[in-house]
Amino acid sequence: MQLIQTSFYTSKNPWPYSVKYGEVGIMKLNVYGKIVEVIRTQNEWSLFLVGEGKKRPMRDVVIPPETPKEKVIQYLEDIFHEYASHENKSIIVLEE
Repeated sequence: MQLIQTSFYTSKNPWPYSVKYGEVGIMKLNVYGKIVEVIRTQNEWSLFLVGEGKKRPMRDVVIPPETPKEKVIQYLEDIFHEYASHENKSIIVLEE
């Protein structure tokens, strides 16, 4: 079990907090040209738009907490497919 201390915003709590978690899952994705971090903490998924040396929470995108990690990319493809272009045809996993 990996123990990580982190501080970030969530969709349910707009204020930053810092808590120790037993298991944290982090994926870095290229979502049709935008770099996004998807973080799993306890019973919640949080999305962050990465750019210019900082992360901004994407509070308007909510991934259902029961969504397994294997289905997150498919879920994001369903939401963001309008942003696809000739240069950015799919979601690419950068880090897992």
